[in-house]
Amino acid sequence: GPSLKKLDLQFCKKIPAEAWKKLGDAQWPNLQEVNLQYCFQENGAGAAEALQAVASAGPSLTKLNLYHCGKIPAEVFAAIPAGTWPNLATFDTYEVNSLTYKEKARLTGGRRQF
Repeated sequence: GPSLKKLDLQFCKKIPAEAWKKLGDAQWPNLQEVNLQYCFQENGAGAAEALQAVASAGPSLTKLNLYHCGKIPAEVFAAIPAGTWPNLATFDTYEVNSLTYKEKARLTGGRRQF
């Protein structure tokens, strides 16, 4: 709920798309850290809903780990408004080839270093 500050689902790559889709309307305005490492390594189904929920954190989010989430489609990132995460200190996107440096900068309000 609204009081969630940290979400760590590292290595949870077997979460079915139906479960991720239930997050579509989630609102986490106090969320500060998210670790989805490996969650979307094998399949990108549900990534749109997961990242939509993470986007609800807006400027509260300081750490986002998408390490080895290579199946997240580019359209998922494109659907997130520009400048959604201006306070990210850590934005790990190793092997997320669908996310360009330009798109990363757009999501963070122009930041390029993490």
